[in-house]
Amino acid sequence: MSGLPELARRQTGTAEVLLDSASAGRAICDSTLRECTHAFRNQLRALISTGSLTRDEASFLRKENSWAVCGDAEFMIVFEKNAALPAMAALGEIRRRIENDLLRQNIQCKIDLSAVHPSYFPRLPAHIFTYELKNCGQVIWGDDRILQLIPDWPIDGLSREDAWRLLCNRMIEQLAFIEDLSNTMAELTPRLHYATIKLYLDMATSYLVFARAYEPTYRGRAARLRIIAEEASPDGNAPFPLKDFSERVTKCLAWKLSGGGVSSDLRPEFWQEAITFARLLWGWEVIQMTRASCDLSTSALCDRLARQLKFTQKFRGWASAARRGGGLKTWHHWPRWAWLGLRATPRYLVYRAGTELVFRLPSLVGIAERPPSLDPDWVKMGSLLPIAKSGTVARHRDWQVLADQILRNYRELVTTTRT
Repeated sequence: MSGLPELARRQTGTAEVLLDSASAGRAICDSTLRECTHAFRNQLRALISTGSLTRDEASFLRKENSWAVCGDAEFMIVFEKNAALPAMAALGEIRRRIENDLLRQNIQCKIDLSAVHPSYFPRLPAHIFTYELKNCGQVIWGDDRILQLIPDWPIDGLSREDAWRLLCNRMIEQLAFIEDLSNTMAELTPRLHYATIKLYLDMATSYLVFARAYEPTYRGRAARLRIIAEEASPDGNAPFPLKDFSERVTKCLAWKLSGGGVSSDLRPEFWQEAITFARLLWGWEVIQMTRASCDLSTSALCDRLARQLKFTQKFRGWASAARRGGGLKTWHHWPRWAWLGLRATPRYLVYRAGTELVFRLPSLVGIAERPPSLDPDWVKMGSLLPIAKSGTVARHRDWQVLADQILRNYRELVTTTRT
């Protein structure tokens, strides 16, 4: 027994259909709880739901007799301190069982599972995820005091670098949709439109951390941004006109919360404007972190930021890359990595190449008016990627090939670690 409320359903000629998104959300939690408790039994301390599903801000799209959830439903499985954490393969099998069970209930949803011990929580840094987990996470089974182990980080103490990383992540994720972009498209594809919505919402998140006005929910951030925009002076310290940006964020949030039930801007220019906002915000944030001159190029700003990295940060970053690559199996990378390690961490190098490319996407796909142009150092930027196919690094004149390699590096070296 999960203790969750009964789900609202109705019968059709072929299957049961959940009547509303709230019932679909409860079904996701119930299925996850059932599979996790069955798989791990007495090893569990708690099961935590986090992310937009927990904040009642997930996007549920109605598809005839079924529901589709945009993004992932995130859960943390907390094991007793003496229990061994399951391997990634075991978690993957449980995730597949949950997703298949949900499909039988006419719910399409990707599940994200992470396994931790109670000692994980007191060590959480002053990051956005930490604050949201502390203030919005829900224990759906087990020790309901587990989240009290998380430090009470103040809003004005949240890491600006973490907020900048969030912005970089959302920008690089745009590279996964370059095949959807062309100067002949009439409107954005559904997946590119959703990625653009996410970019706008997390640009607001990132900016508010720098403005020391962060809120742990999308609704709270949109409201706080509107207040700041109304009070901002024209010559204030902002990366762009805040009223224009706030209006776009509010509209994006309305679409997300409605599950596509309200109209949204599907013009290619909507995406292009998002890239422009992201470029301005990225530069402004790096200047805030480095106190660099505002007339420096993207490459020069990356250099200034990398020079602030400590030796221990670089060492941990490359050691993590080697460990996740299979330890000694990565030996053929070590000479290059030793040279790259003098410059930055793997994360920073991936961000550098990724942002350089993303900022040029509107021109490269022919949406922007000015013709495509490449930085004279573009090939060199491609050679800085930690993982590259042998013999291709020096020939990265095809920007789509470079985009694929950036995404591979991002997925293997950035998304699975905090280093």
